[in-house]
Amino acid sequence: MGDRILVFGAGGYSGRMVVEELARRGQPMVLADRQAARMEALIAEFGLDPDVPRHVADVDHPETLPPMFEDGVRTVINCVGPFLRLGEPVVAAAVAAGVHYLDLSGEPPFITQIINRYDAAARERGCVVVPTCGTEYALSNWAAALAARGLEPVDHISTTFGLTRDRPSKGTQRSFFLALAQPALGWRDGKQAPYPPGRQMRRIRLPAPFGPRLALNSPLGELIQIPRHIQVTSMDSYLALPTPLGLFLRALGPALPRVSPLIGRILEPITRNPPPDFVEQSICVVKATARSGKGRRHVILMGRQVYRLAAAIVCWCALQTLEPEFTARGVLGPAEAFDPCAAVQALESAGLHHSPLPPGVC
Repeated sequence: MGDRILVFGAGGYSGRMVVEELARRGQPMVLADRQAARMEALIAEFGLDPDVPRHVADVDHPETLPPMFEDGVRTVINCVGPFLRLGEPVVAAAVAAGVHYLDLSGEPPFITQIINRYDAAARERGCVVVPTCGTEYALSNWAAALAARGLEPVDHISTTFGLTRDRPSKGTQRSFFLALAQPALGWRDGKQAPYPPGRQMRRIRLPAPFGPRLALNSPLGELIQIPRHIQVTSMDSYLALPTPLGLFLRALGPALPRVSPLIGRILEPITRNPPPDFVEQSICVVKATARSGKGRRHVILMGRQVYRLAAAIVCWCALQTLEPEFTARGVLGPAEAFDPCAAVQALESAGLHHSPLPPGVC
């Protein structure tokens, strides 16, 4: 097997940034997209080798997927969502080919589905499947793991994610409202339990430029992933939102899962991908807190250019899977597949900053 990284959905909003990041690193790659013209445009824009392997592929035509994993592909980065609807065929094809799989998903029902259906098969095929390698979810995983390091067994972990300019891409928005409509799972008393979104609201103080924010509980991916490898009794995850949006979602209460698909359909036609100035100026933050009888620890991770940071994160993760010493197998979270200390240190060059960590944590 070779050392190429396949970018599926290369011509999309996130896919283009992933291709640009891999090209900047000089990493051999393979392109796949529904439209041949978009791949040709990428080759011209980023000065790629005109002979770079490329495949016209679409999850609605499963027969187009297996050929993508030829051409010496060892790892695939899937940039096509919503993943609950479009992600599983790519996971299935990657596992069948024994190829490592990473994506930019953020849909907890998708994570649960992939764990239940592909963990054993991925171990048997000798590959790793790591959903949620995007900004919000990878950083929350790594921050939670660092906060809990050395404090196990942990009584409680909480994570909060905030963004200075709350304007998602079309794909992120589509995934968000689809995920809200699914049964939500959290972690209570050492086991999975229902975790309806928007039922808990709190004020949280975040570092500048955020300051005090309203935060609503949201069933994010770390609630599923962290308890699989950290001994924790209960977890909470929050989204720090602008006050009007937070109060609106809270007012919907129990109706939120039922009405979220309708909200998504209403917003879809009028939503545009963020302009370049959003990508350049946006700032994100994750605050994780762990508490046990051994003490209490806060970890804060902050980054700029949130979608470019997502590309840097998933590309760094993909490059780790090419290393000879990489031995992770099965369906894992980012903090289980990749060392959090190595991740946050390596991504400093991409603009990621972290709060001071006590001696011995890294």
